[in-house]
Amino acid sequence: MTKITKFLLAISLIAFGLGFTHILWGFGMPVGAICFGLFMIFRILGKEAAKYDEEQRLRVAEAMRVSMEAPRTAAATPIVPLSAAVASSR
Repeated sequence: MTKITKFLLAISLIAFGLGFTHILWGFGMPVGAICFGLFMIFRILGKEAAKYDEEQRLRVAEAMRVSMEAPRTAAATPIVPLSAAVASSR
């Protein structure tokens, strides 16, 4: 678990504990429920976020690799003037 999920779980348990003692039931129960909901969302989506980050790293690495190869291939391709291209198409 990451630090934020541990923090949310701790806050949730403490707030639920306060809510069950009827000391701060109007504050403890809602805060505990909200923090527990956030904890569950972070827990469920944690793996998906890690997978998304890995995909983005791979895309950036691929883009860098292609951009490094682009100047070499661009010099090898002939540049045709626009007027010659338009003339040959008619």
